[in-house]
Amino acid sequence: MTRSFCWKGTLACVALTFFTGCLSTPPAAVPQDEKLRARNNAASLLHTLLGDEKNVGKLLIIKRDREELHRVIKHVASVCDEAHKRLAQWAREDSSLNLRDTALPAAERAARDSASKAKSSELLRASGDEFEFNLLLTQVEALGYAVHLAQVAGANEPQPQRAREFFAIRDQMQQLRDEVLALLKSQRSPPVKK
Repeated sequence: MTRSFCWKGTLACVALTFFTGCLSTPPAAVPQDEKLRARNNAASLLHTLLGDEKNVGKLLIIKRDREELHRVIKHVASVCDEAHKRLAQWAREDSSLNLRDTALPAAERAARDSASKAKSSELLRASGDEFEFNLLLTQVEALGYAVHLAQVAGANEPQPQRAREFFAIRDQMQQLRDEVLALLKSQRSPPVKK
């Protein structure tokens, strides 16, 4: 009986020590190299996306549409071009900022390429309201993704000033997304496909 009681008491002490030890253990910090990898990956994807977005205005050369659409798309292209240049400048100034670290699995790259080709083809075939709707919809999606990439890059940036600059890009992308979304909502209704 004494032996059983002792064993149970020891087990209770071990369990209590483990439990209270778990409660007092601070959360593990994310190692700095993991934060830099996350920052570089998000910044690389953002840089690539901004490179695509800065050229979106070129679609309007072959497509003639209403002035309001031109104004918004040109604004998107201009802001994205400036942000793209800023990221490139930061990478020149900071050798730890690698803008070639997209680190996407092969299937993800293939799916993105396929989706990009399909959207490009859809935009080139469309005209009028359908073209405007499809273009604005792709912009809402792309700018929403840019918001989150800039957020992740800023949250993992070790330099406070640079983190604020990533957050400023995030805010710019959100403002652009809101502007594009407002124009999209101003369309009476989505075009009916024939």
